[in-house]
Amino acid sequence: MGFEGTHAGRDWEQRFAMRTGAKLTPASGATHTAQLDAGTKRVVWSLKYTKHRSYSVSVEEMDEALVAARAIGGADCVPAMALSFGGREAVLLGLEDFLRIVQEPASFAIPASKARTRRMRAHRLLHEDDNDKGGEPTANL
Repeated sequence: MGFEGTHAGRDWEQRFAMRTGAKLTPASGATHTAQLDAGTKRVVWSLKYTKHRSYSVSVEEMDEALVAARAIGGADCVPAMALSFGGREAVLLGLEDFLRIVQEPASFAIPASKARTRRMRAHRLLHEDDNDKGGEPTANL
């Protein structure tokens, strides 16, 4: 990938982190200890970007994500790949991990961004009943 592709890929990683609440791993892939690109409390992400219309995922890439996720967060950590190709975005999970997420959605809730939290609180203040104050806003994965 050339300089423009690398820059576009890094920009996309930043946008992905902002949208999902994931924290980017500094120098991801450049050292043995920084294998995957981003993570939340329960999901460790391998981020792949290309401007091309297709992206081929190999068993080795999926295995690398699985091994790294288990090393980072143990058996409760879900390895996932997020792909941006041809202007589209997709997420790739193992079937068992996907089923865990849809069957246990509350355990995969991540804190909303500060800006989103403020917007949600302002909206709630304008539209809530006096008896319902609500809890801390979250964004479900």
